Amino acid sequence: MEFYARKTELSTLHELYAQKGLKGAIVYGRRRFGKTALIQESAKSFPGKVIYYQCLEAVDGENAKQLFLVLRAVFPEVKLFGSYSFTDVLSLIFSLAKETPLLLILDEYPYLQQRETIDSFLQSLMDSHRQTDMKIVLSGSTVGVMEHLLDETHPLHGRFLYKIELGSFDYFDSASFYPDVSLVDKIRYYAVFGGIPYYLSMLDKSLPFEENVKRLILAPFAPLEEEIKTTLREEYSKISYASLVMSLIVEGKHSFSDINSVFRMQAPNADINYILKKLVDMGFVSKTYAINDGRKKSAYYGVEDNLLAFYYQVIFPQIGIKPLVSTEVFYQKFVEEKMNTQFIPHRFEKIAKEFLIRRNKAGKMDPIFTSIGSYTYNNPKLHQNGQFDLVTQDENGNTFYECKFTNEKIGKAVVEEEISQLKKAAVPYYRLGFFSKAGYDFNTNGQNLYFTLEDMF
Repeated sequence: MEFYARKTELSTLHELYAQKGLKGAIVYGRRRFGKTALIQESAKSFPGKVIYYQCLEAVDGENAKQLFLVLRAVFPEVKLFGSYSFTDVLSLIFSLAKETPLLLILDEYPYLQQRETIDSFLQSLMDSHRQTDMKIVLSGSTVGVMEHLLDETHPLHGRFLYKIELGSFDYFDSASFYPDVSLVDKIRYYAVFGGIPYYLSMLDKSLPFEENVKRLILAPFAPLEEEIKTTLREEYSKISYASLVMSLIVEGKHSFSDINSVFRMQAPNADINYILKKLVDMGFVSKTYAINDGRKKSAYYGVEDNLLAFYYQVIFPQIGIKPLVSTEVFYQKFVEEKMNTQFIPHRFEKIAKEFLIRRNKAGKMDPIFTSIGSYTYNNPKLHQNGQFDLVTQDENGNTFYECKFTNEKIGKAVVEEEISQLKKAAVPYYRLGFFSKAGYDFNTNGQNLYFTLEDMF
């Protein structure tokens, strides 16, 4: 299978493998984010023996047996007599590292039973084999467990050189899965399917975008609809009332006060702060502040995952009708227009933000900006308040952006309307920025920034 993107993460693991002595890394992130693919790809560069073992949700004896079978495949001559434990096999692996460079990968490490004992034993082994040319990578999907390995009170604290948390791909890296489609379709694919590698690997690039939506999300037994349901069932089961909070955000309640006012009527004893934090940590929900909210008083919550947002906002409101009509009818009557005229244009703003961050990191913004996000305003004299969704702040001031994912070119009237809105809101700015799907019908020279899809890829 072809390996896509993850250049920074791959480079970090290669750097780890090139160092002398015993070194380790922890790789973690939500399921389907490509942890195993990254680790296996990185292991190809290791100049020694590689022991890769995916831990089982089983009793210790079964994991010991299976790890030893993997070890025997790499070192056929090794032997263990009688009954043995997982820690016995670990001891044998560490002893072998004295003679040959060795990379030990324990994937899905949180699955191990009696992990507290294994954690302490692993600490002891690492401390007593510091001079061996051995590298250790622990990987897992249970984010809380993996992060706990780094706590100051944990036995393994300080034993791992790198902590690599995998997120989903941005719009640019996601496009490497469908390099030959049109620029418009690259935006549409990312807006709907998001940037989770497993989801993107399921796309049939020989089919049109619309057919992939029907086949993977809308059809009976559609694999990604089942994946969404499974993810929600497994992940939400870890957090009480998570589904309720998600539904409130999808319904348009984005501030803490708006979410909390409804939530506490239905779950008065639940901790809304804890639930929101966990949903943010798991990558389901985004939490942002306006760039002019210096004291960070008012957070804005949104659905971070594109596919999840598409399912909740476009499909779920009509979910009762879905079994009653054909996939084609459901798509034409209940999905197509809302997807193309509301959902994708709204997600285009998120894509524009990701583009600006990429451009800024590459040193191509002049000047570079130090903050990006929304901008809230309140004009008591005119009894007006509101929010501009995409603003950057640099040494010269604020740049306000307008994003248009329509088939019409942006004209001077759009620019003048943006200026008029900023004047009415009485907010300071020195430059405007625009993103257009169809381009512009005027000369775009000057101080303002004008981007097209060609600029973004």
